[in-house]
Order: sequence, then C-alpha cells, then structure tokens
Amino acid sequence: MTGLDGHLHVNKALSDMLGYSEEELNEKTWMDITHPDDIAQTAAMIQSLKSEETDQVRFEKRHIRSDGAIVWADIQSFLQRNTLGEPQYLISSAVDITERKQAEDSLRESEVHLCRAELLGEFGNWKIDLDTRMVASSEGAESIYGAWGGGLTFDVIHQAPLLEYQSMLKDAWHGLIAENKPYNVEFKIKRDIDETIADIHAIARYDERSNMVFGVVQDVTERKRVEASLKRSQALLSAAEEISKVGGWELDCLTGQGEWTEEVYRIYGIEETDLMSIQDATAFYDKECIPILQEAFRNALEKGEPYDLELKFINARGEHLWVRTIGRPVVIDGQVTKIYGNIVDITERRQTEEALRESEQSLLEAQKLTHIGSWTYDPVTQQPRWSDEMFRIWGLDPELGAPTYAYHMKLIHPDDFQRFDNTVREAVQHGIPYRLELRICRPDGDIRTIITICEPQCDSDGRVVSLRGTCQDITEHKQSEEALCTANDYLQALVHSSALAVIALDLDGKITMWNPAAERIFGWTEEEIMGQPIPSIPDDLRDQYVTNIAKVLQGETLRDVELRRKTKTGDTVFVSASLAPLRGPTNEVIGVISMTGDVTERKKLEYRLRQAQKLEVVGRLSAGLAHEFKNMLMGISGYAEVLQLKFKPDDPNFVTIDDLLACVDNASKLTNQIQRFGKPQAIDPSPIKINQILKELEHMLSRLLGENIQLSVNLVSDDCVINADRSQIEQALVNLAINARDAMPTGGTFTIRTRHRTIREHDIRGRNLVPGEYLKIWISDTGVGMDEETRDQVFEPFFTTKSKGNRTGMGLSVVYSTIKQHKGHIEVSSRPGAGAVFRILLPCIQVEADNLEIPISPPPRHGAGSILLVEDEESVRTPCKMMLEGFGYSVICATNGEEAVEMYRRRTEGFDLVVMDLIMPKLSGKQAWQAMRKVHSNVKVLFMSGHLSDSIHKDLAPPPGTPLLTKPFPLRRLVETVNELLGYGSGSEPAEE
Repeated sequence: MTGLDGHLHVNKALSDMLGYSEEELNEKTWMDITHPDDIAQTAAMIQSLKSEETDQVRFEKRHIRSDGAIVWADIQSFLQRNTLGEPQYLISSAVDITERKQAEDSLRESEVHLCRAELLGEFGNWKIDLDTRMVASSEGAESIYGAWGGGLTFDVIHQAPLLEYQSMLKDAWHGLIAENKPYNVEFKIKRDIDETIADIHAIARYDERSNMVFGVVQDVTERKRVEASLKRSQALLSAAEEISKVGGWELDCLTGQGEWTEEVYRIYGIEETDLMSIQDATAFYDKECIPILQEAFRNALEKGEPYDLELKFINARGEHLWVRTIGRPVVIDGQVTKIYGNIVDITERRQTEEALRESEQSLLEAQKLTHIGSWTYDPVTQQPRWSDEMFRIWGLDPELGAPTYAYHMKLIHPDDFQRFDNTVREAVQHGIPYRLELRICRPDGDIRTIITICEPQCDSDGRVVSLRGTCQDITEHKQSEEALCTANDYLQALVHSSALAVIALDLDGKITMWNPAAERIFGWTEEEIMGQPIPSIPDDLRDQYVTNIAKVLQGETLRDVELRRKTKTGDTVFVSASLAPLRGPTNEVIGVISMTGDVTERKKLEYRLRQAQKLEVVGRLSAGLAHEFKNMLMGISGYAEVLQLKFKPDDPNFVTIDDLLACVDNASKLTNQIQRFGKPQAIDPSPIKINQILKELEHMLSRLLGENIQLSVNLVSDDCVINADRSQIEQALVNLAINARDAMPTGGTFTIRTRHRTIREHDIRGRNLVPGEYLKIWISDTGVGMDEETRDQVFEPFFTTKSKGNRTGMGLSVVYSTIKQHKGHIEVSSRPGAGAVFRILLPCIQVEADNLEIPISPPPRHGAGSILLVEDEESVRTPCKMMLEGFGYSVICATNGEEAVEMYRRRTEGFDLVVMDLIMPKLSGKQAWQAMRKVHSNVKVLFMSGHLSDSIHKDLAPPPGTPLLTKPFPLRRLVETVNELLGYGSGSEPAEE
C-alpha cells in the first residue's frame, strides 16, 4: 500500500523479494526502491489513476534490492478513493519476473545474431551473355527471385522489380553494356512464387574477355527492416528521455572523447551542434557545487569510484534547476577506460520535497495553535510516538520521551479509566476505531478534558499493526459550555416565543439558530436547516445578501431592511429584517443575528397601488395606439375584402386572403391586449379544445423555433375539452417554445405530446390536485438541459439564466402561474446535456365539444417610435421600412454611415432606435454608431449583417451585448426584436423591480 506522499506499507513477500526488512521498507518511498530510469514511468502511471483516466494500471518496472541487484516486477495498482471521490492511497501487487526478463534478453540477443548470419548468407550470383541468355545461376539467386529449377532468366531479373525500379535497371544495364559501367543498385521485387515484396541489393560487371555479365544479388529485406526498426527505437528512446528528463552520456577516458544524448543538450539548454567538453559541462553547475562534482569525478577517474549526486544547476537559458548526476566507471585491468553516466532533471521532485517539509512544519504549527496532538502506537513493541503538542496537553517533559502505555494509563481519570481501557483493547484486538471524550490527571494535579481519536492500521490479513490518532485539549471549551448553559436556556425561551423569525449565522454563513417563527415564514424546519447555508436567498439577490452580511460582520447594524426572499415551496415572500453582529466573550464578531418579519401582504397592497397608478398612464397610451392601429387594420381588411370578391371560394387566392383576414383579426385582438397592458388580469375561462389550439399554434411555433429546430406534435386521438383562458394557455405554450429554442442554439427537436390521465388519490402526492380525469401534456426539447440548482429555481418569479439583453419577459414563472390558476400542475425533469421535459396536467371537463369556438391566436404586438433605418441595399431597405412602418413605427432611411450620422445630428428630438447594417460604404455601422454616441450617449441600436457573428472582423463587430440580426431574417423577427428593444415585447405583467 502506498500513501499519496509515496511512503510504503508492505508485507513480508515484498520485503523478501527486495532483501529489506518490513520496517526498513515502511520508512521508504516507492522512489527509493525504484530504478532511476523507471521513476518517470511509474509517476505517469500514478498520475493517470489520480486523473481518473483509468481505474487500474499494469506495467513492468525495475526495483533496486538492498544488495544493489536489479529486480524486475509485474506491477498492478488500484487507487482507493474516499466517499467524495478524493484519492486516499494506492494498493499494488508485485510479481518477480526477473528470470523471465533475463530469458527474454537472451532470446533477443540470439535472434539478432541469427538475423545477422542469415543476412550475410542470403546472396546469389548469375551469368548472362550479351544475347541476354542466362548462362548460369546459383540456387541462392533463384531462391531470392523465387524462380527455382532453372527458372531464373534475363526477363525475370529485369521484370521482377516493381514498376518504379524497372526504368532504373534498364538504364543501368544499358550503361553496363554500352560503356562498361558496373552498377550497384537496390530495388524491390515481387516474387512470382509467393507474391511477397523483397528488398534486393544487386551488383553487376561486364567481363570483356568472356563477353559475359556477372551479377551478384543479395536479399536485404531483413536488413532494411532492422534499420527501420532501429530508427523507430532511437526515436522512442529519445522521446522516453525527453518525457522522463533523463539524459545519458559516455566518456572514453583513453581518448577524452565524449558523447551525449539529446536530453543532455535539452537539460543544458544548448544546441546539439555546440561541442561540449567535460570542463564545459562542469561550468553549468552552481559555484558551491562545482568543487563537489570535481572531487567525485576525479575519484571516478583515478580510483574507479562511482558517484551519485544531487546538485544545483544553471542551464544556458538561465533556468535554475536541480539535477541528479550519476557516474559509473568501467575498469579493465585496473584502469578506468570509460565512464557512463546519467543526468536527470529532478527540479520538480526537489520542489515537492521542499513543499512537503513546509507542509510538515505547518502541521506542527497548526497542532500548536489548535491544541491538537498526534500519536502512533505499535501494539507489538508497545512503543508510542508523540508529537510536541501531545507532551504539552499531558503536562509531560518531551526530553524524557513518550511515556510507556502503563504510565500513560495512570494519567487517565479514575472514573474514565475502565471505559478507555476497554475501548483501546477493542481497537488493538479487532481494529475498531474510536472517538472518546475523557478526563486526564496531569502530574501537576490539573484535570483536563480531552477528545482522543484513533484509527487502527491493519495488514492484508486483518491484523492490527499500529494505532494512529489525535488528541485535543477541550478543557476551556467545556468550561465555556457550562458557563453558557444558563444563558442559553433563557435565550431559547425568548427566541421560541418571538413572533419574529430569529435567525443566527456563524462566520461561514451557516445557520446556528432557527426559531418556530422562521419555520412558519420560510417553511424549512429546524432539523432541515441547522448547519446549512441560508436557502431563502434568490440568486439575483445573492450579491446584495453577501454585501449586507459583510457590513454586519464588520460591526455595522442594519435596521428595517426590506428584502425579497423565497420559501421552501418556491413562493416569494417580502420581509423586513434587522441585522446585528453576534459577539464572543472578548467582543470579537462571531456571527450575525437577524430579526425578520413577514411583510408580504403589505407589499401586495403596495403593488396593487402602483398598478392602479400605472393604469391611467397605460390606458391613455394604449387608447391612442389602438385608435391609430385599428384605422390601419380597417384599411387593410377593407382592401382585402374587396380583393377577395374577385376570387371564388375554391380559388387558392381566396384562402390566402382568408388567412390575411384572420391575421387582421388576430392583430385586432392584440390591440385589445395593448389596451389592457400592465393590468393584473384574472383568467377568463371557457370550454376549449386543446387539440385545436395546438394544431393552430403548430405553424406559428414552427416559425418561432426556426429552421434548425424540428417540431413534432403527437396529439391524443379524441380531443380533450378543458375550461381555460385561451390566450393565457397559448402564451404559456409559446413561452415554453421560446425557452426550448434558447436551449437549442445549434438546433434540435421540440416535441409536444398529449395523453389522457386518470388521477387517483395515491397519484396526488403533494401535487395539490383533486382526483379525476386530466389531460397530460409532455413538452420536451433536446437542448443543453439544466443542473439541479437551476431546475429547482426555474419556476421562481425573478429567476432567469439569460442575460439582461436577452430576457423576453417573466418566462417560466408565468407558465407556472398560468397552470396553477387553471387548477393544474406542472413539473420539470432535466439534466445537463440531456434536454428538458415539462409535464403539465390540466383538468378535463365534460361538454358538447362540437359547438366550441376557438378564437384566433393574436400575432405580435405593434409598437410606436421613431427609427432611423440605415441600409445601403435598396432591396433590403424598402421591405424593412414597409414592415416597420406597417407595425406602427416611424422610419427614416439613410443609404450609408455618413448620411446616417448627419441625419442623427440634425434631428433635435432624436430617434428611439437606429436599425443599421454593419458593413457599409464610407462609414461602417460600428463607426457610425460611435459617432452617434457623441451626440447622444444612450442611443439605442440594432445591427444587421449578412455575416455570421463569429466571422465579423473585431474592428467591425458590435460591442458585446449589442443586439445583432443575421441576414437573411424574417421581417417579423425584425419587428419582434425592435418591439423588445423599445419595450413592446409580450408579457402579462411587468417584473417587480
């Protein structure tokens, strides 16, 4: 077993394998017994376990026995983690494979010798006359070409090579015959017999005396393979050196010549082309270390003594390192002929060791500050080990060493002796951990109260091999508890009888007091809430909460602060709170206490008053807008009706104009909604067919979702009738669609499915429903999903995950409120990356559904305001102008940036919004906007561009948060975006500020 600090806990089998005693190995780390060349590999394996790349590793490495011999072992390691998933220790097994590795080395050496012998023997010869007749050929040549039994001919020799080599051989033969130029070439052939590819080395000469051409061929396939393998091995060795930061070097003592591997040059920070002598290499070491290295190197040269040093080092790049330099002399006939060595960059290890030393020192200081001592006890030798703080707690002299177990037991208070003795015996015999509070009698007569904790350590057979634990002096704490007991009783009576919520927090913001009034206001019981951070803070008020708590912790008192909070059920409450610092015995601030009253009803009355005050202003504005807008609608519908007379009912144009009239009707209803803008509306229920609503909404939802989102609607076969406010149900469904669209920025699927559901008593489970027949609506998306924290807050009135510029209203809180108003139920399930599923239950009613009339859903709102439209393309500018003007806006057009800036300067009353292309002649959209801001710093702008947002050059891109429409876009989206920017977006009720 290996701790995270590298220390070992071994069994007898491993100690026998490595020639150490168990006690010796238990005082070592795994690096102490690992061959230096295998340390980096082992560390990488351990790191892969810690980073959860794998749950186990298996590898081979070398160990160093106590006598210096090398032991190969097959290692299997598993990382043990605690319940939080944090690494605790490694459990490993080691199998001695030294003999197997030696046998493999011998086998490889034999294979190399055999390969060389075969390489030297695989050759052949042939003789051809000038008429290209084969005069003679050896068996070796026939075997190489795969043409046994006299099948080797001139054609075979020159056609067996692969096509890309035949031209080369043809030229070589012509030069041999015409100019008597011998050739020496290498090429590849394809043997006719077994279709294999071979590498061939061929030599040919022309003999004028005999008019014959003599050739020798050799099969060099294996040599080529070995050369390629050698190159790969050299590359792997270089990579291994670089990864492990181990460089190798060799010095020929007779010639004074040395060689270094690539990693040596990397450690030194110099190029391989730079020549470096032993004297040059020594100069890179720290001045204080140079004499030590020189002495060691001199002893290696003169006496053949090896050395292994860890020294400070400064490379050519000026980096300060620690290196381990090793030298091993080779002595032949009493003379040192060569020195082989390694240099290893151990900077990280030294830094880790230094950090460990600092950590140990910090631990000693922490024990002293917290009055916590640590100890270990060996049950076999009965030898204890104590930290310095243990001696102070027990009142003993550290110079005398840790006391024996018998003397230690004499210091236990008589009333606690038997309990402590029994507990220790259970720990020693059965490995049972313990945590005890008991009293001790110090030699000076002082009686102290301590808490002692023990964790037995067991071997693989379950035998207890040691006890480890801590001891903390809590005497002062116990005395303080007794002094506070009476005061606490009095305080508890006051707190429990208070009509105000009394809440106390410690310095970490965790609850230490929660009275019945707090439970009544917020819903959480004392058992649920104690020791937890206060859960009633809405996310959007978290910064305000942190600021207020910081003020109180600095000693400030806050009185009658009105705050918005949430309850356990997710409802919003308004409270008036007074906060003051809690102080300890020495007047230090130890926490915060608050007295909180519920003022929700008062806030509701205030809200209704504000709504009434707004109603008059909104009524005047909406009446004027409705008048003008209805005149426009009247003209549109009049022209449409006249035009419709020209077509028969079965004419497609007749149906198209019918759709136009339906749109006009919807726009009229939208005008009525504008007139009611800002008023809290009660629902106006009527029997409606839910399938008919969903079918009519399907086209609008499809356009709303966009082309990259697929809409799937699967409705119950028989239409269900519900008693509902059609407009509010439609608004809830649209809000869910918008929410799904925002959750699928790269596309996906939005699904609506309906089914009948019978709710019985056992199905209710806190849903606030009554048994009966319900319509169940599943609404799901394949978007980014929500984590648990977001899912728990998604229906809260003031909760949103969108930035301020991207909010479209109250969102899902409106959906929740609508469903609840219709005596229904809504819930959501989701997880990150898996989309979201909303499940809605609405009560069905029994009516004659054939006579139900479903009103037409309204289109988007119309707005009012002045717009400067800047667009250099007339084909874009004209329809945009018509559409914006058609929805109530006053539009002035400019064809480039300079013209737009000049118009903006001349218009004294300003524009409500500038709709502007980003890329234009003379001045870009961004440059024109910056010039307009010098006239009015708060100018509102909506940019348009034919470029995707992530492809626009940073000099032309709008600032972050500025709205941007990417062409081509539906003109309805332009209107919707302008409406939102100018405050004419949808929503039944404005958010509370």
